[in-house]
Amino acid sequence: MKNSIIYFVVLLLLFTNCTTTDKEAETTDKEADKAEAIAAIHDYYKAGTSFDYEAVKTYCSDDFSAIENGTIYDNLAAYLEPAKAYEGATIEYDITIQKTVLDVKSAILIIKLNAVATINDEQQVIEAIESYSLVKENGKWLIRFIHSTYLNN
Repeated sequence: MKNSIIYFVVLLLLFTNCTTTDKEAETTDKEADKAEAIAAIHDYYKAGTSFDYEAVKTYCSDDFSAIENGTIYDNLAAYLEPAKAYEGATIEYDITIQKTVLDVKSAILIIKLNAVATINDEQQVIEAIESYSLVKENGKWLIRFIHSTYLNN
């Protein structure tokens, strides 16, 4: 009987240790996923403000869509078309992550955007609240949907 109790206690301790390790790994994975999702947004902005449309595509899913200040875009090509009017502009931006909700294969990020586009000595200031829906495909976070509401219209 004494051996059974010792055996049970040893099993309980092993199980508790494994559970703690799993939770620690889950927390580490979640933090890594959060950092990767945020990095995808930052990299998307870098590519977009450089007008590197091929690079922008690498941060978006095949079923990408967006709503930008009330205009609905059914795909990435349609969404990028208005950006071409800004080619040659210098764009400075700052994004602040307001909220992040993460699941195993999906994420929602809400950001505050402040940007200044300068073209032909004219400046356009944009302030917006944006939400990004991301999906994890083949280990990479991709933007599936963007909703952007301008604050300074």
